[in-house]
Parts: sequence; structure tokens; C-alpha cells
Amino acid sequence: MRVTPKRLTGAKRLVLVGLLLVASASFRPAHAQCDRDVFSSDTYYGVLDIVFPRPSRHERNIAYTIVLRYLPSFTAESQIVINATQEGRFQVARHTPQGDGPNINNQIHEFREKPETCTNNPAELAKVVQVQVQEVQVAPAVIQDLLKRFSRLELSPFLATSIVPHGADAVCVDGTRYELWFYTNYNEAHYELSCSTVEDEPPDHPLVRWMQEVNRVVESALKQSRQGTTEKHR
Repeated sequence: MRVTPKRLTGAKRLVLVGLLLVASASFRPAHAQCDRDVFSSDTYYGVLDIVFPRPSRHERNIAYTIVLRYLPSFTAESQIVINATQEGRFQVARHTPQGDGPNINNQIHEFREKPETCTNNPAELAKVVQVQVQEVQVAPAVIQDLLKRFSRLELSPFLATSIVPHGADAVCVDGTRYELWFYTNYNEAHYELSCSTVEDEPPDHPLVRWMQEVNRVVESALKQSRQGTTEKHR
């Protein structure tokens, strides 16, 4: 016997279309559910960990590693990696966003502004960030001096609970966030610090001052390298 399918009435047709729309919404890709106004710091740091990778703790021939990460509020982020080999040599590299465009934070926000590319997946967001890695030639004596000063820093595990110590009238003039990792094959330490003050308040955290000095040394070495390259091509 042949069965002829029944036609749906208008009301039933509307119900069926509604069910199909609900079902299709449930299987939309993740970026369609993305809220462009909600962006967590965990996502930002997840992107940084991808584009600014840290060496493995168990790399052969490396006695210890120091990773210094600088995260300004508006200018470009950067990372400096210092590897000390078992033979006593030093390898220094700096990671920065490529070109003179916006910093990584702004690149991510610009990418997420479009509904079709809005995502909170760090791996997807990292694909839009181009990073350059520069090998830095620093005199061994200079590195040894910096490391000697680092080893003598007195770092209390108790950190400030306010950006304005003792409730004084101080101004936060540096919105940079500073991160440092120091690790060997067996141990690891991680510091994360923010802000600096002016006027008559105590100076920056000693670790921040040391990181600022390392950055100045690396910047100077890169500047000298660029000048040397320019003179060779004259």
C-alpha cells in the first residue's frame, strides 16, 4: 500500500522551523557565542605564553634560565630570556611584536571586534600576532655582573597590598606589569609585580629595578648592533 505524506499546516510548519533554528543554534561554532565586550586576563596571558614561549626546564646543557616579561599598558610587550649553559656561557634573546603596529593586547582586541573572528581561544588569537626574536650579544662580564646583583637581591615573600604604600599620596606612573621566572632542572620561582611610585615613597621593588636595568642593557646592546650593521653597509 502506498502512503502519501501529509502536508503540514501553517502552525505546524512554524513549530518545525522554530525547532530547526534552536537545533542549529546549539551547533554554532564557538566564536558565534563570543561576547566581544568580555575579555579575561587569562585569555591574554594564554596568548602571551604561546607567542612568548619559555624554554623547557629540562633542556640539555642549560644550568638555569631567567625569563623576564615586560607588559606595559600601552606600548609593546617584550620578553628577555637568559640561558646560562653548563660551560658558563650565556645566551640572551628578546621577543617583541613585529613591526611598529599596536601591541599584542590591542591586536587581540581589534581581531575580536569582528563577529566572525570573535573568540576567547588563546591558540586562535595567537595566530594573528607576529613576533620577532632577536639574539642579543652582551659582553659576558656585563651579564655576570647583572646575575651577581640578582643573586644578592633580598626578596621578601610578603608583597605590598596596595599600590600606594602606607596610604601616602603617591602617583602610579608606571602601569607596566613585570613577570620573572627563574628555574633550574629541579626548582622554579615566579614573581609577578605591578606599578611604581614617585614622590617620597620607597623605591620600586628591588626585582623591578633589576628588571629595568636588564632591559636597558639589552636595549643598548641592540642599538649598538644596529649601528654596527648600518656602518658596514655604508
